[in-house]
Amino acid sequence: VQLVPLSLLITLEVVRYIQAMYISWDAEMFDQELLATPTVQSSNLNEELGRINYIFSDKTGTLTCNIMEFKKIAIGKKRYGNSLSKMKLKEGVSNVNFEDPEMMSILHDEKWEGTKRKKKVEHVCLFLALCHTILVEETSHGPAFNASSPDELALVNAAKYLGFEFFARDENTNLLIKHKGTQTTYELLNVLEFNSTRKRMSVILRMPDKSILLLCKGADNVIYERLQEGTKCNEAIQQFLNDCGNEGLRTLVLAERIIPEDEYNEWNKEYQAALCSVNGREKKVEQQAEKIEVRLRLLGATAIEDKLQDRVGETIEFVKRAGIKFWVLTGDKIETAINIAFSCKLLTQNSFQFLVDGKRSEDVFNQLTKAEKEIQDHSVDRFALIISGDALLKAMQHEQITNVLIKVCKVAPVVIACRVSPKQKAEIVTLVRNNDKNAVTLSIGDGANDVNMITAAHVGLGIRGLEGQQAARSSDYAITQFKHLKNLLFVHGRESTRRNAYTICFCFYKNVILVLPNVLFALFSAASAQALYNEWLYQLYNTIFTTVPIVYFAVFDKEFEREALLFAPALYEPGLKNEYFSYKVFWKWMLYGALQGMYIFFVVLLTLSNNPSSTLGIPEDMHFIGNLMFTIIAVSYTHLRAHETSLHLVCRLLLEKKNK
Repeated sequence: VQLVPLSLLITLEVVRYIQAMYISWDAEMFDQELLATPTVQSSNLNEELGRINYIFSDKTGTLTCNIMEFKKIAIGKKRYGNSLSKMKLKEGVSNVNFEDPEMMSILHDEKWEGTKRKKKVEHVCLFLALCHTILVEETSHGPAFNASSPDELALVNAAKYLGFEFFARDENTNLLIKHKGTQTTYELLNVLEFNSTRKRMSVILRMPDKSILLLCKGADNVIYERLQEGTKCNEAIQQFLNDCGNEGLRTLVLAERIIPEDEYNEWNKEYQAALCSVNGREKKVEQQAEKIEVRLRLLGATAIEDKLQDRVGETIEFVKRAGIKFWVLTGDKIETAINIAFSCKLLTQNSFQFLVDGKRSEDVFNQLTKAEKEIQDHSVDRFALIISGDALLKAMQHEQITNVLIKVCKVAPVVIACRVSPKQKAEIVTLVRNNDKNAVTLSIGDGANDVNMITAAHVGLGIRGLEGQQAARSSDYAITQFKHLKNLLFVHGRESTRRNAYTICFCFYKNVILVLPNVLFALFSAASAQALYNEWLYQLYNTIFTTVPIVYFAVFDKEFEREALLFAPALYEPGLKNEYFSYKVFWKWMLYGALQGMYIFFVVLLTLSNNPSSTLGIPEDMHFIGNLMFTIIAVSYTHLRAHETSLHLVCRLLLEKKNK
């Protein structure tokens, strides 16, 4: 046995594995709908769960259900749609919670025939039925939409509800639309797919009248940049976007462009060449998309609701009270993100919000500097920083601005980053990790676009959602709902940190208390290399006498019941302050073991070495003294220290009896 416990690695691996099994078996984290349990893919991070300083969270699918419902639409200067709690849908229509008598009258009453308003409304409804990448699959229950995005599913179902039904694609992937019993084929020429950089998607179609039409939908700031020169943003649509953002609805802007035949043919040649490129294909394709998605005409905007998951607000509030800084990184508008933040209790009416959305680097620097000063004048607990993606990009390009940003973010308990790309999410996590070395970060997301953010943090947490399993497979831990984060951190994480810290210190302590008498014995045996302990007992010390008790402790010990841990967030603070494991705690254990080892050695040696204790009046030999020392160490000290769990059990029983 050496002073450094080689058995520590094996002991910790066994303990962590069993702790991971208990996480997977936790009935409180079992999902009744998905019939799924949490999964642990990196059990060596169990103790990190009890000392998280920063949580970085995606919004869609993480804080929300990622089940979209079409709610409202703006066409030109008019807006349509009322928020209803219940409504009767057509058969085969889902993801729609929309009703507007005026719009339904425009679409179906004869008095509106031939009017410009009816043509506008029908044109936008047709837009919703055409601008997507959805496939129709035959199932045992009939035709069903297979959508890569829940937003598209809601919009296509909305078009179907309004009378423009997309029901199939032909062998050439052309779109078949049914309206008032008439079937029309729209030839699909090109699809410019959505990605996190473009923040938009487009389709190019040949219409029945042989004209070529580009339909584009995406984020408002991206579409506005591509409108015709001299075109002013429709104030009614902008007000619609702002109002929907304040309600927490997801918005998309709709725009189109008629492309001349010659221009399209020339562009398509370059686009097809880009598609066939071997090197830099993605970049070349994006460059060609930029060329054609210009001089757009604004048509309208849509609003979709994504409801919060169960008990999200309760979980976030508890996390904040525990002293953990919470960041939301989302691609949504600032207004939408703020509204969702209020809904999930990330922001309150008492929060002091500071918005950083400067268009220039100087503006961003001035806003962050002002925010730094404001922190000194307000309660830090109430401060919330809200920063746009463009401002964040400018801040990270200049070291001086970055330093101010880091100072503010280290203090702010709440940070909301809006309009950020997946790459920016990962850069934010990396920035915090590199500039707050002692902090432990956790990232949580549900989709493939969150993978970079998840892998950039110390601990990655994936949610099995509607966007696939990529996030769950790339993470260290996977859960099914955001609310399970509370049990994972404050029950399993907190207890794993405490138990594993005790296990590490105890493994060093038990070796010190055993090895030190052997070292001291060398001084009394003329450095003869004579062993003090029996060889068999010596080998069994780490394998049985000390390993079993500490593994039992690290697996079964409970300082507090689950109810107490989930009621008092202050119980998580020792992990944040490194009270369980630090240099001070470690050397305290080492000193304790050294003093006990010296005490046992000298008391036993001086008591028995010169005093006859046998029936023949002969002093006891070296083997008896060594075995006695070993027995005292193994029984009187090691086992009693490892069974501290009994003390916790007695305290809990007494507390329960008192409460009764």
